[in-house]
Amino acid sequence: MKRGSIETVIRLEDAEQQAASLLNQQIWCWGQDILSSKGDLLVQHGFLRTEKPAGSNFASLYRLELSPESRVILRGFGVFFGDNRWGGVFLRRFVFKPQLTPSSDCSRPPWSVEDLPPLVSPREDRVRDCQHLLLELIDWIHQYESWIAEQAGLDYRAETLLPWSEKNDSVPPEQMADAWQMLGAAVSDHPEYFIP
Repeated sequence: MKRGSIETVIRLEDAEQQAASLLNQQIWCWGQDILSSKGDLLVQHGFLRTEKPAGSNFASLYRLELSPESRVILRGFGVFFGDNRWGGVFLRRFVFKPQLTPSSDCSRPPWSVEDLPPLVSPREDRVRDCQHLLLELIDWIHQYESWIAEQAGLDYRAETLLPWSEKNDSVPPEQMADAWQMLGAAVSDHPEYFIP
């Protein structure tokens, strides 16, 4: 594997590490999308931005209501997806171990991990709920990257990834949406590799 690109076919023997790398790269991209010369692309996509509390050194919080029942909350330390029917799932940056909560929303803004609702590894009877939430989140990220390609262009995403790919293995910009779609297929077919 050469630096600057990773395979976008999910190999089950190292699926968790591949998924963690893709998530880490995606969180980097979201941070760059906020600072885009085209304006804050997260806001343009429909996110509501909440400014950090006065005197804190937190980054702003981004929240998108996908429907009256579901939402995505982006933080530099991870991503939360909640659906009123199944609860919520949180993916922490740098690892790909979904954590589940019965809460489909955050009762207080998650400025830090401590502000999230109580999170646990899913018990056997909640694995299907966790899988469903995870697949919904992955599908939304796929759609977001497709939107970026249409709205801002692949040249924009390539520029975004230049500093990233100098230090990290990365999925090329033209393959990011497809990488999420492939990850979704792997989670659908083999949840045991992704849900501890």
